[in-house]
Amino acid sequence: MLSKINICNILNGHLRTLRNEGASRIGRKNIAQPSDYILFFILPIPVAIAGYFFTNPLDGFALTITTTAFAIMAGLLLNLLVLVYQILTTTRKSSNKESKMTLLSDTYNNISFLILVALFGIISLVLTAVFGTEFYVFSKVLTSIVYYVSIVFVLTLIMVIKRIHVLLDH
Repeated sequence: MLSKINICNILNGHLRTLRNEGASRIGRKNIAQPSDYILFFILPIPVAIAGYFFTNPLDGFALTITTTAFAIMAGLLLNLLVLVYQILTTTRKSSNKESKMTLLSDTYNNISFLILVALFGIISLVLTAVFGTEFYVFSKVLTSIVYYVSIVFVLTLIMVIKRIHVLLDH
């Protein structure tokens, strides 16, 4: 029953995209880059912690704007996911360019992860809106989570934009 909502494959697919492409060209295995893990997952933590201590919980207007932005981006990313999937299946049939296939597959995994991040952000924002007025500390924790999720979202979105640019540039 839970296998239908299991997101581990999406998370693993995204984590596999954080590898050193240069290593595969010189005959070694693709090696995960610690600097990528630090950039995408560790670096946003101090910002979220600073948000907890130095800001107030998000107010109604900020909640509305941020929720709307995440919802719109999730919808646009779903469309982009379908487009990348169509290109991926067409490329598999027409040619065997391994580097393009890898880039398409990585982009597909990153977009899937971005959609999950947007959904997690929306859930955090809704919880902040519901419980924010009653539980101040809980609201501040949720606000910090929103900061963290937003930074991860923006960094991953920049990576996806770069990959789409490389795909369309060649």
